[in-house]
Amino acid sequence: MIRTGLARSVPAVLLALAVLLPFHEKAFTVDDTTFLFEARHALEDPLHPSAFDMVWTEVPERVSLMSGPVMAWLLMPAVAAGGSEWVAHATVLGMLAVALFATVALALRLQASPRAAMYAGLLVAAAPAVLGMAGTAMADVPAMALGVLGLERSVAWRDGRRAHQAIAAAVLLALAALTRSHLVLLLPIAALLVAGEFPGREAWRRSSWRAFVPIGAAPVIAGAILYVIRDPQPGAAGIAAAPALLSEAANILPNGVAFLVHWTLVLPLALPWAVLRPRPVFRRWWLVGLGAIGAGALMVTRRLGPLWVAPLAGLSVAVLWDVSADALKRRDYVQLALACWLFAPLAPAPYSHLPPKYMLAAAPAVAILVARAAIDRAAPRARLAIVGAAVAGLALGIAILRADAAFAGLGRR
Repeated sequence: MIRTGLARSVPAVLLALAVLLPFHEKAFTVDDTTFLFEARHALEDPLHPSAFDMVWTEVPERVSLMSGPVMAWLLMPAVAAGGSEWVAHATVLGMLAVALFATVALALRLQASPRAAMYAGLLVAAAPAVLGMAGTAMADVPAMALGVLGLERSVAWRDGRRAHQAIAAAVLLALAALTRSHLVLLLPIAALLVAGEFPGREAWRRSSWRAFVPIGAAPVIAGAILYVIRDPQPGAAGIAAAPALLSEAANILPNGVAFLVHWTLVLPLALPWAVLRPRPVFRRWWLVGLGAIGAGALMVTRRLGPLWVAPLAGLSVAVLWDVSADALKRRDYVQLALACWLFAPLAPAPYSHLPPKYMLAAAPAVAILVARAAIDRAAPRARLAIVGAAVAGLALGIAILRADAAFAGLGRR
């Protein structure tokens, strides 16, 4: 399985290399600096990478676990190399390669054909949100890699029952949550996949509690790591308290619109799924209309953005409904798990914004869903969905990378 996964992930890895290598010296920007400062401190105190003060907005503040420690540890070689951009970008590119392999391997373990698994890897590699974040030194690509690899190891444990598979699954799922906290929502997805059948009373009765030991161990491992690396300064909160201060219920609706639009513009779900299943999607024209009207009303009242994206949000409503309804109708536990996975990025919805970077947690689920659906369809339609999504995604992804490189380079110029 591993050998097949490696072979089938090669096209996706080569595609990612071809797109991202020209940006190997792109200047740092946005939150890159926070992770780099944590990495610099980790060189002096590896167990407390965020126990220091930095100016995040206007005055020095305690960082104190604003994010998990994983990205700080990953960036230590880049800081040791003098803050080298190419070392940092190579680190993120390496984690992207891991994510692509893990996506392909997970698809194979979920009984996708080798061709469908290869499609899944290519769709992740060509997703605009993934390419945009792969050009940064932020935590989202590593979090995606650790999360999907943890799920792959969970399914491997289900099928193989070897101790090293259970240990790897527990550790990887814990590290994923310590890289981006909302990936803790992968634990129930892992439980559904480990159960190996459509959920129900009889299904859970047939499942041995031993199968779920790695999933139960993951939060324990994460908690133990957090205890060890806690800020030694009593009562330290500082920048770590910012997400709570910037979160409120009023943000949920506009962030819900952003969540829907992301599935159409920067991740390959709504458009290819609508191409693959046009009748079920557009038969629910009323869902598209209601979604578009709701999104449009919010855009007008909140001044969220151009009204032309409202129909895209409406399309995503119909597609998400169809993905979920189809899984329930066919009692397909794999599709149900992937459908639930799609909603994990909604966890930060109360925050002040919901940028595409939070959606990377579910990018492998999107790719596997579309690839599985494509294999079941006639060749011309499947080719249009996969090739169209990949080409359009690459065009937008490269445009995002070029724009980001230009803005990041302002300081140099």
